[in-house]
Amino acid sequence: MTRIWHASICANYEMRHCWQASSIDQQVHPKGSDFEVVQDVAYVRGLAHPWRYPDQSIWYPTDYEVMARRGEVRNEQIERARAAGAGWLFFGDADNVYPPDYFASLAALLEGRLAKTFACVTSIPHFWHTEVGAAENLMWSSVGKGELYIQNAYERARMCKKMRKRIKRRAAGNCQIVRLEAIDERCDGVYYHKPTKDRYHNDRHMFKALMRANSDVVFRQNLEGVDWIDLPDFIHLQHRRDQEERRHLEEQR
Repeated sequence: MTRIWHASICANYEMRHCWQASSIDQQVHPKGSDFEVVQDVAYVRGLAHPWRYPDQSIWYPTDYEVMARRGEVRNEQIERARAAGAGWLFFGDADNVYPPDYFASLAALLEGRLAKTFACVTSIPHFWHTEVGAAENLMWSSVGKGELYIQNAYERARMCKKMRKRIKRRAAGNCQIVRLEAIDERCDGVYYHKPTKDRYHNDRHMFKALMRANSDVVFRQNLEGVDWIDLPDFIHLQHRRDQEERRHLEEQR
Protein backbone atom coordinates (compact mmCIF):
# COMPACT_ATOMS: atom_id res chain seq x y z
CA MET A 1 0.00 0.00 0.00
CA THR A 2 1.14 3.55 -0.79
CA ARG A 3 0.59 5.63 2.33
CA ILE A 4 0.65 9.39 1.67
CA TRP A 5 0.97 11.59 4.77
CA HIS A 6 -0.78 14.86 3.90
CA ALA A 7 0.76 17.45 6.23
CA SER A 8 -0.82 20.90 6.52
CA ILE A 9 -0.61 23.76 9.01
CA CYS A 10 -3.72 25.49 10.26
CA ALA A 11 -3.31 28.81 12.08
CA ASN A 12 -6.50 30.86 11.68
CA TYR A 13 -7.59 28.61 8.81
CA GLU A 14 -9.75 26.16 10.76
CA MET A 15 -12.93 27.18 8.95
CA ARG A 16 -11.34 27.05 5.50
CA HIS A 17 -9.71 23.71 6.18
CA CYS A 18 -13.04 21.87 6.17
CA TRP A 19 -13.05 22.30 2.37
CA GLN A 20 -9.75 20.44 2.11
CA ALA A 21 -10.65 17.73 4.62
CA SER A 22 -13.94 17.07 2.84
CA SER A 23 -12.24 16.86 -0.56
CA ILE A 24 -9.67 14.34 0.72
CA ASP A 25 -12.40 12.25 2.29
CA GLN A 26 -14.16 12.19 -1.10
CA GLN A 27 -11.24 10.70 -3.05
CA VAL A 28 -12.09 7.78 -5.32
CA HIS A 29 -10.20 4.47 -5.24
CA PRO A 30 -10.27 2.87 -8.70
CA LYS A 31 -10.26 -0.91 -8.93
CA GLY A 32 -6.76 -2.21 -8.43
CA SER A 33 -5.46 0.88 -6.66
CA ASP A 34 -3.99 0.52 -3.19
CA PHE A 35 -3.27 3.83 -1.47
CA GLU A 36 -4.19 5.71 1.68
CA VAL A 37 -4.14 9.44 2.40
CA VAL A 38 -3.60 10.25 6.08
CA GLN A 39 -4.31 13.83 7.15
CA ASP A 40 -2.07 15.58 9.65
CA VAL A 41 -3.27 19.09 10.54
CA ALA A 42 -1.14 21.08 13.00
CA TYR A 43 -2.74 23.86 15.06
CA VAL A 44 -1.68 26.08 17.98
CA ARG A 45 -2.27 24.48 21.36
CA GLY A 46 -4.46 26.73 23.52
CA LEU A 47 -4.97 29.44 20.89
CA ALA A 48 -7.07 27.55 18.40
CA HIS A 49 -9.24 24.48 18.35
CA PRO A 50 -10.24 21.97 15.68
CA TRP A 51 -13.19 23.31 13.74
CA ARG A 52 -16.47 21.44 13.59
CA TYR A 53 -15.21 18.70 11.28
CA PRO A 54 -16.44 15.14 11.98
CA ASP A 55 -13.00 13.47 12.11
CA GLN A 56 -11.17 15.09 15.03
CA SER A 57 -8.30 12.55 14.91
CA ILE A 58 -6.57 14.45 12.11
CA TRP A 59 -5.73 17.43 14.36
CA TYR A 60 -2.39 17.69 16.19
CA PRO A 61 -1.62 20.50 18.69
CA THR A 62 1.76 22.20 18.68
CA ASP A 63 3.33 24.98 20.72
CA TYR A 64 3.05 28.65 19.82
CA GLU A 65 6.79 29.10 19.21
CA VAL A 66 6.93 25.98 17.06
CA MET A 67 3.99 27.11 14.94
CA ALA A 68 5.72 30.48 14.46
CA ARG A 69 8.21 28.82 12.10
CA ARG A 70 6.66 26.54 9.52
CA GLY A 71 9.75 24.39 9.13
CA GLU A 72 9.68 23.37 12.79
CA VAL A 73 6.05 22.25 12.50
CA ARG A 74 6.96 20.16 9.48
CA ASN A 75 9.74 18.51 11.49
CA GLU A 76 7.07 17.27 13.91
CA GLN A 77 4.90 16.07 11.02
CA ILE A 78 7.79 14.10 9.55
CA GLU A 79 8.23 12.34 12.90
CA ARG A 80 4.54 11.40 13.01
CA ALA A 81 4.68 10.11 9.43
CA ARG A 82 7.75 8.02 10.24
CA ALA A 83 6.10 6.54 13.33
CA ALA A 84 3.02 5.62 11.26
CA GLY A 85 5.05 3.92 8.54
CA ALA A 86 4.16 6.38 5.77
CA GLY A 87 6.31 6.25 2.65
CA TRP A 88 5.51 9.73 1.31
CA LEU A 89 5.05 13.23 2.74
CA PHE A 90 2.74 15.66 0.95
CA PHE A 91 3.34 19.14 2.37
CA GLY A 92 0.36 21.25 1.35
CA ASP A 93 -1.54 24.40 2.26
CA ALA A 94 -4.59 24.01 4.51
CA ASP A 95 -6.93 25.40 1.86
CA ASN A 96 -6.11 23.33 -1.21
CA VAL A 97 -9.25 21.59 -2.51
CA TYR A 98 -8.56 18.41 -4.49
CA PRO A 99 -10.62 16.79 -7.27
CA PRO A 100 -11.86 13.25 -6.48
CA ASP A 101 -9.28 11.56 -8.72
CA TYR A 102 -6.29 13.59 -7.56
CA PHE A 103 -4.66 11.14 -5.15
CA ALA A 104 -5.40 8.07 -7.28
CA SER A 105 -3.51 9.78 -10.13
CA LEU A 106 -0.71 10.76 -7.76
CA ALA A 107 -0.43 7.26 -6.22
CA ALA A 108 -0.07 5.70 -9.68
CA LEU A 109 2.96 7.90 -10.34
CA LEU A 110 4.46 7.32 -6.89
CA GLU A 111 4.17 3.56 -7.38
CA GLY A 112 5.63 3.81 -10.89
CA ARG A 113 8.39 6.04 -12.24
CA LEU A 114 8.73 8.06 -9.02
CA ALA A 115 9.10 5.08 -6.70
CA LYS A 116 12.83 5.67 -6.12
CA THR A 117 13.10 9.43 -6.69
CA PHE A 118 15.15 11.71 -4.47
CA ALA A 119 13.60 14.83 -5.97
CA CYS A 120 10.89 17.09 -4.59
CA VAL A 121 7.78 16.25 -6.62
CA THR A 122 5.28 19.00 -7.38
CA SER A 123 2.42 19.46 -9.81
CA ILE A 124 2.60 21.58 -12.93
CA PRO A 125 1.13 24.95 -11.86
CA HIS A 126 -2.20 24.81 -13.59
CA PHE A 127 -4.30 24.89 -10.42
CA TRP A 128 -6.43 27.98 -10.03
CA HIS A 129 -7.25 30.51 -7.33
CA THR A 130 -10.66 31.67 -6.16
CA GLU A 131 -11.38 35.29 -5.30
CA VAL A 132 -10.90 36.40 -1.70
CA GLY A 133 -13.99 35.62 0.39
CA ALA A 134 -15.64 33.46 -2.28
CA ALA A 135 -15.27 30.21 -0.33
CA GLU A 136 -16.69 31.68 2.88
CA ASN A 137 -19.75 33.07 1.11
CA LEU A 138 -20.41 29.78 -0.61
CA MET A 139 -19.83 27.77 2.58
CA TRP A 140 -22.53 29.43 4.62
CA SER A 141 -25.02 29.01 1.78
CA SER A 142 -24.10 25.31 1.45
CA VAL A 143 -23.96 23.90 4.99
CA GLY A 144 -25.86 24.24 8.21
CA LYS A 145 -24.64 25.18 11.68
CA GLY A 146 -23.60 21.68 12.64
CA GLU A 147 -20.48 19.82 11.59
CA LEU A 148 -18.77 21.48 8.66
CA TYR A 149 -18.54 18.64 6.18
CA ILE A 150 -18.98 19.90 2.62
CA GLN A 151 -20.55 17.47 0.19
CA ASN A 152 -19.04 17.53 -3.32
CA ALA A 153 -16.39 19.92 -2.02
CA TYR A 154 -14.39 20.20 -5.24
CA GLU A 155 -17.40 20.85 -7.46
CA ARG A 156 -18.68 23.45 -5.00
CA ALA A 157 -15.27 25.14 -4.95
CA ARG A 158 -15.37 25.31 -8.75
CA MET A 159 -18.49 27.45 -8.38
CA CYS A 160 -16.38 30.19 -6.78
CA LYS A 161 -15.31 33.01 -9.06
CA LYS A 162 -11.79 32.53 -10.39
CA MET A 163 -9.07 35.11 -9.86
CA ARG A 164 -7.35 36.54 -12.88
CA LYS A 165 -3.92 35.66 -11.60
CA ARG A 166 -1.13 34.20 -13.65
CA ILE A 167 0.27 31.01 -12.15
CA LYS A 168 4.06 30.93 -12.30
CA ARG A 169 6.04 27.77 -12.88
CA ARG A 170 7.66 27.84 -9.48
CA ALA A 171 7.97 25.25 -6.75
CA ALA A 172 6.22 26.38 -3.57
CA GLY A 173 5.42 25.15 -0.08
CA ASN A 174 1.79 24.46 -0.99
CA CYS A 175 2.62 21.28 -2.95
CA GLN A 176 5.77 19.41 -2.04
CA ILE A 177 5.69 15.62 -2.30
CA VAL A 178 8.75 13.79 -1.01
CA ARG A 179 9.73 10.22 -0.17
CA LEU A 180 10.48 9.77 3.51
CA GLU A 181 13.62 7.85 2.54
CA ALA A 182 14.81 10.89 0.56
CA ILE A 183 14.26 13.13 3.59
CA ASP A 184 16.28 10.73 5.75
CA GLU A 185 19.16 10.41 3.28
CA ARG A 186 19.41 13.93 1.87
CA CYS A 187 18.00 16.15 4.63
CA ASP A 188 19.23 14.40 7.80
CA GLY A 189 15.66 13.30 8.49
CA VAL A 190 14.27 16.80 9.03
CA TYR A 191 12.65 19.61 7.08
CA TYR A 192 14.20 22.51 8.97
CA HIS A 193 17.37 22.92 11.01
CA LYS A 194 17.42 25.27 13.97
CA PRO A 195 18.09 28.95 13.15
CA THR A 196 21.62 29.75 12.04
CA LYS A 197 23.59 32.97 11.56
CA ASP A 198 22.59 32.84 7.89
CA ARG A 199 19.21 34.57 7.94
CA TYR A 200 18.43 33.30 4.44
CA HIS A 201 18.14 29.79 5.89
CA ASN A 202 15.81 30.80 8.73
CA ASP A 203 12.04 31.05 8.84
CA ARG A 204 10.67 34.38 10.01
CA HIS A 205 8.47 34.40 13.10
CA MET A 206 4.94 34.14 11.70
CA PHE A 207 3.26 36.03 14.55
CA LYS A 208 5.82 38.82 15.02
CA ALA A 209 6.89 39.53 11.44
CA LEU A 210 5.67 38.95 7.93
CA MET A 211 6.02 35.19 7.43
CA ARG A 212 8.75 34.01 5.11
CA ALA A 213 9.37 30.27 4.96
CA ASN A 214 12.98 30.11 3.80
CA SER A 215 13.02 26.50 4.95
CA ASP A 216 10.97 25.53 1.87
CA VAL A 217 13.76 26.68 -0.47
CA VAL A 218 16.56 25.11 1.58
CA PHE A 219 14.63 21.84 1.85
CA ARG A 220 14.25 21.58 -1.93
CA GLN A 221 17.93 22.46 -2.45
CA ASN A 222 18.94 19.51 -0.28
CA LEU A 223 16.99 17.14 -2.52
CA GLU A 224 17.73 16.23 -6.16
CA GLY A 225 15.93 19.17 -7.72
CA VAL A 226 12.23 19.47 -8.53
CA ASP A 227 10.27 16.95 -10.59
CA TRP A 228 7.21 18.52 -12.23
CA ILE A 229 4.31 16.12 -12.77
CA ASP A 230 0.94 16.52 -14.45
CA LEU A 231 -2.01 15.95 -12.10
CA PRO A 232 -5.69 16.96 -12.16
CA ASP A 233 -6.27 20.61 -11.26
CA PHE A 234 -6.64 21.44 -7.59
CA ILE A 235 -8.09 24.71 -6.32
CA HIS A 236 -6.55 27.14 -3.87
CA LEU A 237 -9.05 29.14 -1.84
CA GLN A 238 -7.65 32.65 -1.88
CA HIS A 239 -7.55 34.84 1.24
CA ARG A 240 -6.12 38.04 2.66
CA ARG A 241 -2.37 37.76 3.15
CA ASP A 242 0.02 39.23 5.71
CA GLN A 243 2.46 40.27 2.99
CA GLU A 244 -0.21 42.23 1.14
CA GLU A 245 -1.55 43.87 4.31
CA ARG A 246 2.00 44.52 5.59
CA ARG A 247 1.04 43.20 9.02
CA HIS A 248 0.15 39.91 10.70
CA LEU A 249 -3.58 39.25 10.51
CA GLU A 250 -4.72 37.49 13.67
CA GLU A 251 -8.17 36.58 12.40
CA GLN A 252 -10.07 33.60 11.08
CA ARG A 253 -9.53 33.31 7.33
